[in-house]
Amino acid sequence: MGEPRAFRCVSCKREYEPWEHDYFCPHCGPVRGTLEVLYDYGALSRKLSPLSFAQTRRHSLWRYEEVLPVGFEYAVDLRAGWTPLYARPELAAELGLSA
Repeated sequence: MGEPRAFRCVSCKREYEPWEHDYFCPHCGPVRGTLEVLYDYGALSRKLSPLSFAQTRRHSLWRYEEVLPVGFEYAVDLRAGWTPLYARPELAAELGLSA
């Protein structure tokens, strides 16, 4: 999991300690006060590179775990991400297609 440096309101630009407020800025409210996650991008750039993402064998959003504000323990195994194709022979037959 990436370690956020701060959370910043997209409207008023106030910054908060990580996890001080979840989801939205208390001054701007839930409609306008979405909080963006800020990281130490300099430290991340020394640790990560486009090549490091390309070389991973994790073909899901978890290849970006170092820059996600949640950890792998929250992963859901639905074969989600990387847009897999699912075989649907019943649907193919119903549509008159070969599977």
